[in-house]
Amino acid sequence: EPAANSYARAGPRADRAQLRTVLGDAASDSAAAAIADLATSIEHHQAQLAAFDPVILEDYEKLRGRLKEERRLLKILRQQAEEALSSGVMMSLSFALTGTVLSLKGKHVKVSTPLPAVLVSKIPGPGQFPYLVCLGQDNRWYVVTVADVIDLHDHFERLEAVEALSIPADLPLKPGQNRSGDEATAPLAQQIPQPPTIEELAPEVLAQRSQVEALEALANQHPAQQWKTLGHCSSDRSKCGAYRQNSAIARPRSLRSLTATGKSFLT
Repeated sequence: EPAANSYARAGPRADRAQLRTVLGDAASDSAAAAIADLATSIEHHQAQLAAFDPVILEDYEKLRGRLKEERRLLKILRQQAEEALSSGVMMSLSFALTGTVLSLKGKHVKVSTPLPAVLVSKIPGPGQFPYLVCLGQDNRWYVVTVADVIDLHDHFERLEAVEALSIPADLPLKPGQNRSGDEATAPLAQQIPQPPTIEELAPEVLAQRSQVEALEALANQHPAQQWKTLGHCSSDRSKCGAYRQNSAIARPRSLRSLTATGKSFLT
């Protein structure tokens, strides 16, 4: 143990002879390199802490808190916009023809952004509304309910070619079921147009997304990013003082631990 403390004071520049003295005759070059890397890493963190400015970090924490809140608001606005679009779609779907372009997102189509699709067939459901069999822009078949359709794009021309398609025999006609398309459906899937995004249809969502992107840019360029590797400091400022104090004794403690581990591993 005295030898380990001696090496700790010597720092990462200690030669391999000292390292072998610390670990014993059975010490390998890899174990010596690991201890040297540990000492270098500790000195690196101590140098970062020497330049640590709690005022800058406090400002960064406020910025992160604001960004979190703005992201939450963006999510709410998107949900509200999607609900507003879908509220007038249900009755329209009753009269929608094969080949109509739709946007899918919901309980049975779990996507982050609406999936463009084309209506291929309607099948009887247990209630007032039918189930819909659709081909997605991703060349997959989907069985959905009217609640999974957030928009109906009747301003696009119908893709009449889908009338010749046959629903896959292995596709269960139950909501939530989906299957991959094939070579016959791939060209049709590519013809499905890209509808306007939620941001394009709802100006308040676009404005909020711009606000989030501006805050993200500020956070990425913030001076506190230089301490990002000190994860426990950047996430909890109160821990930095303890880390600053503990790092002064971390090297000898860590070396003692590595010494014991190295001896047991190498013998």
